Amino acid sequence: FFAIARECSQGSTCLKTKTGAIIIKNGQNISSGCNLCAPKGHNHGDSVSECPRMAIKTGTGYELCRPIHAEVMSCLNIRQNRNPEELAQFASHLEPTREQIINAFTLGERERLAGATLYLVGHYWACEGCRRFAETVSITDIQFDELTGKETEDRYKSNNIT
Repeated sequence: FFAIARECSQGSTCLKTKTGAIIIKNGQNISSGCNLCAPKGHNHGDSVSECPRMAIKTGTGYELCRPIHAEVMSCLNIRQNRNPEELAQFASHLEPTREQIINAFTLGERERLAGATLYLVGHYWACEGCRRFAETVSITDIQFDELTGKETEDRYKSNNIT
C-alpha cells in the first residue's frame, strides 16, 4: 500500500515535504490524496515556486502556506471534484471543528471511511489536527512508511527543524 501512496505523493505541491496517503478498507483502496500548499496568492493545487515554511520547525507556521495535509485530502477525496472553497476550509491552520468535519461528508461517505486504515508516506508523524480529522471520520489506524518517514526525519534533524 505504501508504494501506491508514494505515487500519490508525486502530485503534492509542497516543496518542503511531499506526502501522500491512501485509505484502505477491506483490502481495497477507497481514496487517496497528497498535501497541497497555498501560500499567499495561490489556491490549493497551484504550482508553488517558494516555500515560506522551508526552514521552520515542522508542525508550525501553517498559516504561511495554508496547507491541506495528505491525511485530510485522502479523506476529502472520497468524493471527487470538490471545489477549491470546500477544500480551503480544511487548511491545517484553520483547525476545523468536529461538526465542520462531519458536515463535509455524506452519511454514505462516512460509512465508507469508517473502520479504514490510512497509509501515509513522506512523514514520520501525523499532526494533532490530522489525527483528530481521521478519528472524526472513524478511520481506525494510521500507518507510517518507515523508509520515507525516516528520510524526512533525518533531513529535518540535520536542518534543525524537528
